[in-house]
Amino acid sequence: MRAPKSFFVENGLAELGLSGAVFDFPPEEMERICNRLDANLAELETKGARIRGWVYADTPDAANAATMVNIPTGLVNLVILSAAIVAAPSIGKNLSSVTVAQLKLARDNLLFFGKRIPQYQRNTNMPVGSGNQVWADGVQFYVNRPPRLDAGPDAHLDPDMEIWNGDNNIDGF
Repeated sequence: MRAPKSFFVENGLAELGLSGAVFDFPPEEMERICNRLDANLAELETKGARIRGWVYADTPDAANAATMVNIPTGLVNLVILSAAIVAAPSIGKNLSSVTVAQLKLARDNLLFFGKRIPQYQRNTNMPVGSGNQVWADGVQFYVNRPPRLDAGPDAHLDPDMEIWNGDNNIDGF
């Protein structure tokens, strides 16, 4: 979702019940909340959860509320609730338990479900045991042996067929 940072701050204040009071806020207060929101999202990034598309300020005092950010739609609620949590203490508003629970769920989704789980495979020099059953179907831990080649009956071969003709490009024979 492409929007200015002030959009997320305004919606965060609306979460606190101050949707009509957003226009009474001085620009310095909006900048301060944007700075705190930048710090909060940077804290999440240090834990391994990157919010793609969020533009951080270069210096602590230079968070511009008009800066356009382009974050994934699934993370909009997280940013709005983070803005509400950041703004509430300085405004003197109490947070509802629903807001705190929603933010916790959104953070958990970002921290745990967005990570790639490393996958490992057992090495092939381990002895064959109960975990590697050759007759079992599906993915095995070890490299499967190539299938055995059986000659079988000769009934399906055409006796007039030229097996070794000159078109075979076999070197060394």
